[in-house]
Amino acid sequence: MKRITIISFVALLAGGGLGSGCLKPKTSQFRVSNYYIERLSEVRVGADEVSFSDIEKQTSSEYRTIKPGNYSVIATSGSGSKFNTELKIESRKSGRFTLLIDGIGRVSIQNDDK
Repeated sequence: MKRITIISFVALLAGGGLGSGCLKPKTSQFRVSNYYIERLSEVRVGADEVSFSDIEKQTSSEYRTIKPGNYSVIATSGSGSKFNTELKIESRKSGRFTLLIDGIGRVSIQNDDK
């Protein structure tokens, strides 16, 4: 009887650990900050993962949830200029990231958690 109780207790602990998020993929937050000389008409992350539109100069978008993976990021300005970069979100980590386009068109991705 004690052996069954101990086995049941161990199974309960193991099941609780699995259900509490140990195996769930982590998600991250992503936003766009526009310091370019004009508004950004669209920013696409991945094929269909996340899309932002009409980001005015000197502003940042709201954070949006993004799953782990490798993504191409394409930003298009109001006049049609395109900016490209790559984004890698690791599956073991979660965090907040900002795509920053500065006044001369340099694109960088910053980790906001550091």
